[in-house]
Amino acid sequence: MALRRWVVVGKGLQSIVGGYLSLILSASLIFLALRVTGVVIVEEFIINMEVRNLAEPGLREILLSGCGALAGIKERT
Repeated sequence: MALRRWVVVGKGLQSIVGGYLSLILSASLIFLALRVTGVVIVEEFIINMEVRNLAEPGLREILLSGCGALAGIKERT
């Protein structure tokens, strides 16, 4: 965006949307397969503490993710 190359920005946005769509689709298919095979029940999945921790991260997890992102940015520069 800083270089005002809007074609590159558009391709980047397309990549983001495509990546998230493929992530959502694959997670949905895996969850469906787990339900069909009887490995997981929706109620068990919802009350699972690890799932809750991912859905509602605490301050520690947020800080850890932020530090990891900063380290990744620092490494690229």
